[in-house]
Amino acid sequence: MIRVKSWGVHRPVPLLFRPFRQLSCIVATALMLGGQLLFAQTNLLANGGFELGDTTGWTTFGNTLTASTSPKRSGSYSRAATNRSATNHTGVINALPLVTAGKSYRFSVWVRLASGSASMSLVVARQDDNPRTITTLHTVTANTGWTELTGTFTHDPVGTATELSIYPTCANASRNLFLDDAQLVRVDNLLTNGGFELGNTSGWTA
Repeated sequence: MIRVKSWGVHRPVPLLFRPFRQLSCIVATALMLGGQLLFAQTNLLANGGFELGDTTGWTTFGNTLTASTSPKRSGSYSRAATNRSATNHTGVINALPLVTAGKSYRFSVWVRLASGSASMSLVVARQDDNPRTITTLHTVTANTGWTELTGTFTHDPVGTATELSIYPTCANASRNLFLDDAQLVRVDNLLTNGGFELGNTSGWTA
């Protein structure tokens, strides 16, 4: 029996409201992970699942990008990258108009090879007043099943940002591959001392 205290009297929680009480506990647990209390996450990519039936939002590095009905991880479409001749011929997202300076973001995408296996990485390329940099966020061994590539970065340009490109790479430069369910979400920690870097437990009570 679940009870709540109201005006000094313990009263049972009506059965109708018990699922909502349990749901609130699940949501609270899901939002507070790794010392972070996060805002609800909204996908900043307008066509992350390719459900527009095209590759809107992605540009090519010399290969061919098409929407594909098979294989797909979810929905009706995935995105195929064919006619590849370089490791970065996978398609690229221009994230610069989607982000805000000083904020952190998580990018994830599910990848799958048409055959065999190969190393794949998630890469962020940046250009500002400093020389261009390329950072690898995550590396996996991809195969003919769906594998997630995911990584977090902070948009902290020096001076004026002119590039923020996000794309996967594939060590096999000629292998056809598929992408699906791409997401770019902002990560906001509402806790001022989530990592305890203040050297104390400020913000927490016993």
